[in-house]
Amino acid sequence: MYALLRPDPEHLRRYIARESVRPVFDSPAVLPDPPPRGYHPNRAEIELGSGKEVFEAARSALGEWRQFPEAWAMLEPPRLPIAVGGTVAVVVRYFGVWVVTCCQITHVFDTERHFGFIYATTAGHPLAGAELFEVVWGADDRVVYRLHSYSITRQLTARLARGFVRGLQRRFALDSPAAMLAAVRSTCGAD
Repeated sequence: MYALLRPDPEHLRRYIARESVRPVFDSPAVLPDPPPRGYHPNRAEIELGSGKEVFEAARSALGEWRQFPEAWAMLEPPRLPIAVGGTVAVVVRYFGVWVVTCCQITHVFDTERHFGFIYATTAGHPLAGAELFEVVWGADDRVVYRLHSYSITRQLTARLARGFVRGLQRRFALDSPAAMLAAVRSTCGAD
C-alpha cells in the first residue's frame, strides 16, 4: 500500500486484517542458501556478547521487534506477539511516499539456546520472499543475532525501483544488527 499521508492506526489495522487472510509466500522452516534462482539474498550477523544474560536480553529484544530501526521503520501493531499466523505491517517513508507492507509469521523457533522466527510476504507485498530473524547462544557462549532473507520483485512498482528496493534491504542489513546491539546493551550493558 502506498500513501502520501502517514496512514493512521485504524487504517493500518484494516489493511492488516485484509492481508492476514490472503496467501503468504510459501517459506520453508530453513531458508535455502543459496536462495532459489532469481531471488536476491540479504544477510547480516552480529555478535551481541556472551552468556545467558545477553541471550535473554536478545530474546526479549527480538520478541519486542526491536530489530527494526525506530529511526525509519514503524510497525503495526508495534509489539505483535511472536506466534505463527501473526501479521505485522512495516511502514516506511521514502521519497515523500509512505509504503506499507505486510508479512506473516510462518515459523517460530524457541529453545533454551535459540530463539527466532521466519515471516513471509503476504500477497499484497511488492516482493515475494521470506526473512529469518534469530538469536543463538552458541556452545562457545557467544550470542549472535542473524537475519537472512531472500526475495524477488513481484509488482511493477518494485521492478521499476529495484535498485532502491535493494538499497533499502542493504540499509536494513546494517541498521538491524545495530538496533539489536543497542537493545541488548540498554538491557544488560553487554559489550
